Amino acid sequence: MKKITLRSIMTTYAQKLLFIFTLILLPICIYSQSSSVEVSVNWPNWASENKVEIYSPNGILITTIDNGFTGGFNNSFSTSVNLGCLPNGNNYSIVMLDTFDDGWNGFSSNITIQSAGTTVLSNSGNSASPTGVTLNFNVFGSDCDNTPNPGNTEGPGGITSNIGLWLKANQGAGVNDGEPVSLWNDQANNNDATVNVPGQEPTYRDNPNFNVNFNPVVDFENNPVTAGLDFSYTNTDRNEMQGSA
Repeated sequence: MKKITLRSIMTTYAQKLLFIFTLILLPICIYSQSSSVEVSVNWPNWASENKVEIYSPNGILITTIDNGFTGGFNNSFSTSVNLGCLPNGNNYSIVMLDTFDDGWNGFSSNITIQSAGTTVLSNSGNSASPTGVTLNFNVFGSDCDNTPNPGNTEGPGGITSNIGLWLKANQGAGVNDGEPVSLWNDQANNNDATVNVPGQEPTYRDNPNFNVNFNPVVDFENNPVTAGLDFSYTNTDRNEMQGSA
């Protein structure tokens, strides 16, 4: 018999219920629009000097792209990174960095970002610097709104249809043991769980001291005193994630 376990480190049973209702029931009732986002970089020269960081509108780091970012080597590097479905919104941002402080070498479109197949940012990066230069972009197009994954052949508890939300600690967290989880991908729809402000991230655990039935966990450590005091999702004293709304 398959046993699916969700473990959340909380100090009271009431907090466990609060987490379940906040993270699971709300996204089932309220849906948002989201779009697929892809980031492509093409650094034909001195790629070792370059790095780009992509952030959510709330300042949460989504991903980093670089070729070592050590500098001193005249090499080339190109790649495309699929960020999956992100909530529609304005003021997503990138930070372009260059260790040598001479900007990125190469073409007029060393970085391109597409949202739902439409180019929303294209830049040469010639202003990139060691401290970073920030550019904003918007996510729109709604090409993956709440569309269930067509390939679902298994589900929690054997349920394979009408799944509102499915968060798995062993799939969708996208980080390693001991690292914070800022984006937890929904395995059923596109109601991905995110943090609203930096500092709220739970911790991904994949080691024998935390594993449950040999499975990794997402660890929410919270104080029961503040359990019922914050429903704004902005309290950085607590580990909180919110489904798309």
